[in-house]
Amino acid sequence: VEQTQYGETLVQMGINNHDFKYVLQAGETFTAPAILAGYTNEGFETMSHSLNRFANETILREGLRPILYNSWEATEFEVSCEEQIKLAKKANEMGAELFVVDDGWFGERHGIDNGLGDWYVNDKKFPNGLNPLIEEVKNMDMLFGIWIEPEMVNPLAQLYKDHPEWIYQFETRVSDTSRGQYVLNVTKPEVKQFIYDMIDDLLSSYDIDYIKWDANRPMSQTDVKQDIWVKHIEAVYDIVKELKKKHPNVLFEACASGGGRVDYGILGTFDDFWTSDNTDAYDRLKIQHSYSFIYPIKAMRAWVTDVPNFLSRRDIPLTFRFHSAMMGTLGIGCNILKFTEEEMALSAALIEEYKAIRHIVQEGDFYRLENTSKNAYHLFGYVREDEALLFAFLPQTQLGHCGTRVRLRGLNEQAQYAFTLGEKEIVKSGSYLMNHGIDLRLVGDYDSQIIKFNQVK
Repeated sequence: VEQTQYGETLVQMGINNHDFKYVLQAGETFTAPAILAGYTNEGFETMSHSLNRFANETILREGLRPILYNSWEATEFEVSCEEQIKLAKKANEMGAELFVVDDGWFGERHGIDNGLGDWYVNDKKFPNGLNPLIEEVKNMDMLFGIWIEPEMVNPLAQLYKDHPEWIYQFETRVSDTSRGQYVLNVTKPEVKQFIYDMIDDLLSSYDIDYIKWDANRPMSQTDVKQDIWVKHIEAVYDIVKELKKKHPNVLFEACASGGGRVDYGILGTFDDFWTSDNTDAYDRLKIQHSYSFIYPIKAMRAWVTDVPNFLSRRDIPLTFRFHSAMMGTLGIGCNILKFTEEEMALSAALIEEYKAIRHIVQEGDFYRLENTSKNAYHLFGYVREDEALLFAFLPQTQLGHCGTRVRLRGLNEQAQYAFTLGEKEIVKSGSYLMNHGIDLRLVGDYDSQIIKFNQVK
């Protein structure tokens, strides 16, 4: 982007030409990535709403995203059928709608150094295959999902021993691993077909509703071919699109060592983003704030995870963690087998609350609201038709218990809105709520609150 001497703005858009060359033979064609362009003179908020509506209305599949439970933090690689059934029963008890088995169910997968590429069910962990677990999950009226990392292979895996030529490599150099794995050269037709056949067989053999597709290392040692960067991701798109044709009801989540593949190209193929491996509830407020400018909330997976958080070491209360995750498509990743009765009851109540508001969260307009307090409040609003939400967070009390004046946005000025503040039932006009606002006071570190506003008919 640059400005001319006449004050005009010039924007160049297109594929990044760094380390890229695509040679066309006679009669061949090349389609560059699509460009999504728009204009507004009403600021970032209007731009954000336009992009979100475009994604919801023209890209994403219809329907609200289910509340998931993922087993990773509870078991990591030590997955077993018996343990997963226990987790599924607890997840069902708290109100989850989708149970996802994460890494560790396949091959000789007991850590990061083996298993990737050998996509058979580990018969020691699942002596009778996946069906006993899936049947338990389905009998509880939950959906079933599973984790895969199909673009990768471990050096110890049988797949690599059988096909060492399938990875990206310089033929005259020792290949480097990252996270104990190589990247498969998906641009090779036989590799692309292997990945498609593997996932198709998995989806055809088992009643699976959700695929968490991970990719935990960058590509390297791609030889001198400078078209790999485009051809690799095009192959991934092709595989998922073909799988969706045959298995149209399966949801696909894009995960890449966190949010490494959050872009509109992936969004046109997958259904959900794993936003970040950083699931600290306070850090997520900032991550989700930034994400929301460009990408739709409906595709933003947000989890409640254990404390102390594995990255930040923060010990954040459960309600704050839930409220932070309820700003997106809610997931739970805690070891719920260790939850107390009080934690289970609180989780169930908050999940029930989310079910009542998720249509506003996932399909409404999102507002980053101004904080007027000397205390560091984080304030967010959602508006969908005649309903609105206010999410308020106070991560740390720095100056006594100073409150904040919250002015909502996006309401109907002429309409009346009913809401509860403290113990009081209040009705105020949209104009009042947007111009005068409401006084809100949270107390202590990691306090949070959700307020719902209903238009009075």
